[in-house]
Amino acid sequence: MADVVASRQPKPTCDNCEQPEPEPEPEPEPEPEPKPKPEPEPKPKPEPEPEPKPELTCNKVHGVQAGETCYSVGESAGLTQDQFLDFNPNLCCEKLFVGQWVCLEATSGCHD
Repeated sequence: MADVVASRQPKPTCDNCEQPEPEPEPEPEPEPEPKPKPEPEPKPKPEPEPEPKPELTCNKVHGVQAGETCYSVGESAGLTQDQFLDFNPNLCCEKLFVGQWVCLEATSGCHD
């Protein structure tokens, strides 16, 4: 009989029931912005190789005398210091010695 009594009682309504507050749904995490790919650094253009100087043939030589320097020898021959050094590419002016042969006039080995 207890079963019959229980079934006749009205069902409770939610007007007087306390329901737990629904938990708010978490906001979706914003997707991180993709990092921009770094632009590749431009490769430096290779410097052009300097054109090789033509080989010179010495046409006039001079034997260094006491007290002479590269500058004085070149100047007495009417050469600029650059010309004198171009004619004597392996010359070390700091170690110039008496009797050393230096070139005072040269031409390139190529003649067209």
